[in-house]
Amino acid sequence: MLSRRFPVVAHGTYLAAWPSIASAGLNKMRRQHVHFAAGLPGDSGVISGMRSNAEVIIYLDLEAAVNDGIPFFVSDNNVLLTPGVGDTGSVPTRFALSILFEPCPHVFLIFVLLPKIYTGISSQ
Repeated sequence: MLSRRFPVVAHGTYLAAWPSIASAGLNKMRRQHVHFAAGLPGDSGVISGMRSNAEVIIYLDLEAAVNDGIPFFVSDNNVLLTPGVGDTGSVPTRFALSILFEPCPHVFLIFVLLPKIYTGISSQ
């Protein structure tokens, strides 16, 4: 099972992309697949799949996405890939476990998606 092999699966992006992601999910855009890192930048073995300067990190509930029929593949460099679903090749945000915003080094906004979106703000 992929979710046992990859307990942390994340997609990193930029704040400018968030409005589109919030309304339509993660989209493959002009690529063949939506890319997910098997871990976070700096983790042992994470060499690809997420830019180190990502401002938004979306943690995926891989097991739920797979159970809902979204196909995933593992590339040679350990990146999880999916063609997504529908005409746009998207991964709906309902499969996000949490979304971490890092607009500056001292403020973190965490959005946890359960049935609805709840927000929490904390300073470091």
